[in-house]
Amino acid sequence: MEETSRERFRTGVFIAIVDNIASQLKRREAYKNLDTIFKILQNLEEKNSKEVACKLLGEVYKNDIDGQDFAQECNHFKQYMVLENLSKIKEMYAHIKSNRLENTFPNLEVALRIFLTLPLTNCTAERSFSALKRVKSEIRSSLVDEKL
Repeated sequence: MEETSRERFRTGVFIAIVDNIASQLKRREAYKNLDTIFKILQNLEEKNSKEVACKLLGEVYKNDIDGQDFAQECNHFKQYMVLENLSKIKEMYAHIKSNRLENTFPNLEVALRIFLTLPLTNCTAERSFSALKRVKSEIRSSLVDEKL
């Protein structure tokens, strides 16, 4: 039984595009998780309790941040934020570094540094894979992975 051009398009192009979109959407779910984990840094000036949010960040980065001390540091740093009119995460980190407050707020400094070094998107990695597709294509299929 011979495939029609419509069926070839559906299986070769349409379904491939839908699969690609579905996998891209699943990958982007990770960014929602990051927003939840680092939400505490965006809402430091709020007066409500942050114990749970601080513990969550401390659990995720348990080798780098102590959740209990981090909560206390956030509460103390709120005073700096009010006095210095700090609202952006980059400004907070710059204030800690410029005033040499790393020893006073070690966990907060680490949390800010981790957040500021996270990539905003995964475009750079995807560009690398796109370039790789040009190097190794069906035409150049004899190029083995080890050599690549």
